[in-house]
Amino acid sequence: VALVKPENEVKQREQAKAREKKIMNMVRGPLCSALANVVIHGFKQQAHIFSDKQYIWDFIEACATTGAHTNISSISLLNSVKNINLTMKDPHMKFRSLICDSLNNKLLQDWLRIFCSSKDQTARYYTEDAIIRSEQIFAKFSQCISPITPALSFSLDVNFESKLLPPTDDQEPNTTNSSLLSSSFSTANIGSMFSSIFSSSENNNTTTAKEKTTKEAAENK
Repeated sequence: VALVKPENEVKQREQAKAREKKIMNMVRGPLCSALANVVIHGFKQQAHIFSDKQYIWDFIEACATTGAHTNISSISLLNSVKNINLTMKDPHMKFRSLICDSLNNKLLQDWLRIFCSSKDQTARYYTEDAIIRSEQIFAKFSQCISPITPALSFSLDVNFESKLLPPTDDQEPNTTNSSLLSSSFSTANIGSMFSSIFSSSENNNTTTAKEKTTKEAAENK
């Protein structure tokens, strides 16, 4: 005999899936766009005229692998970079996946702080007027995303994109990130957007719980 799932349970699962999809789209879309707009500012596409093109991921990798790994933030960043390198090739996809992992671990601001404080690497990869080389400006930017972490809890699939488009040995780097870098999305409203999703989910759960209690009370009469 097939078991019929309670209507409320099915409804909760559908709401959870819809919420997860919405959050994933916001993180890999608007949030990563906003972060890319800042991190790409003043970035040297080439170290010199005869060198290969550089990517933001090259800078992130350099920050993660150099310096002393004496705290949770630096060790977690190194492990995340290593794990991401094992599962995907596209540098832009790696960047978005790293942001997801940073949110899962509540370390987004800590990792951004590591990038900003890696003086040797910022000097190597960025021009002098780059935002990331200005501690004051970068600190203000960091404050814009403070409502996201550590207040909110995320459970994002870091390999989401790599599962949709499995990388191959002859895969060309994805150049579609130009739309991300040109996005006019502002970091100022990121926190409120995520908070509204989480609060909406909590309200739905509360409503479902009330409905369940009312139904049980009616059945007991």
